[in-house]
Amino acid sequence: MLGIKRTDKIKNNIVYETIKEEPLTQTIQRRQLRYIGHCLRRNTNEFINMYALYTPKSGHGTRKRGRPRLNYPDYVARLINNDTPPTIEEIRKTAVNREEWQSNEFIIISNVTAAFHLKIAQAKVFPTWLHFTPV
Repeated sequence: MLGIKRTDKIKNNIVYETIKEEPLTQTIQRRQLRYIGHCLRRNTNEFINMYALYTPKSGHGTRKRGRPRLNYPDYVARLINNDTPPTIEEIRKTAVNREEWQSNEFIIISNVTAAFHLKIAQAKVFPTWLHFTPV
């Protein structure tokens, strides 16, 4: 397509900038956040809203040895901000406001290179709660 061979040793972020595309993982994660935002904007007594960010109580069942499994609410929080993940209440509060939630969709993705992060950061306005410091 671009005439780039594997032996050329060109970094992925340079290829993405050349073709003006984002990585597939970033597209998938943005769509996941869009869907969870849609679910959280539904009526509060609907099952999809009640269980979208459900976490079972501690002591519920037993688990095997090793590292604890990543549950879905923690996964969503780490998509939004990997350094200081927001709480479930903050996620729910932000998802109610559609404009603020849609601006968050482009900030996520902690696994993309720094150059791509910088490009996204210059184009978007960050909401205030993404840079909160825990008290």
